[in-house]
Amino acid sequence: TTYAGSSIGCGGVRVYGLNHKITNNYFEGLTGSKWDATCTLTNGDVTNTSSSNSSHFLPENILFAYNTLINNKSDFEIGFDNSGAYGLAPKNNIIANNIVINNVNPIIKSFSTTSLAGVIFQNNIMYPTGTSTLGLTGVTDLQIKNTDPLLIKTNCRAYNQNCEFSTPFEIYKLSSASPAINTSTGNLQTDAEGQPVVGIRDIGADEFNADAAITNGPLNEQQVGPNAPEVFTYE
Repeated sequence: TTYAGSSIGCGGVRVYGLNHKITNNYFEGLTGSKWDATCTLTNGDVTNTSSSNSSHFLPENILFAYNTLINNKSDFEIGFDNSGAYGLAPKNNIIANNIVINNVNPIIKSFSTTSLAGVIFQNNIMYPTGTSTLGLTGVTDLQIKNTDPLLIKTNCRAYNQNCEFSTPFEIYKLSSASPAINTSTGNLQTDAEGQPVVGIRDIGADEFNADAAITNGPLNEQQVGPNAPEVFTYE
């Protein structure tokens, strides 16, 4: 899509300001970049003490955790400064316990070392395939594990388990051998499907749980809007 002479795509989350938490989201095949990457943390042009109603408050104390990102055009873009108009780097932001797979482009794009210093990576699984790369060097396994998360696309509660219950859409979920199972470092107690934690919370948006009912997930135009059913059981 083209707007005002620029190519734009479908984005994920662009966040400014203080203390936001972006958790339990599933992003697949998004086409946005720069302003519209899957997770966009640009620089800001005012601090979070500003009283402005129209400025871009620098991202500070943001948590982006327990999300699953699959083959998006651009996953993380950090520190875009809008040709120098945004001079204030992000501060004290955390990207943790996410699963990312990309098969074309770098997973992480940073625009300056100063901006990148305002983002901490903790316990993520990121798996570049094809022509993709991680986009960073010098990271440890405590920050980012470069390993196959062993996901598989399914509409069951868990792949090949409890398939007498099915969801309207297939999404990439953990297989029983995934290194994401029981290895997160946080305490979020439900996943993107509304299922409770079994043992230690799994990395990513999906908890491997073949027993609990799925109450949440992707919707289409038949399930939302003015003609949507008053009551909709997802599974």
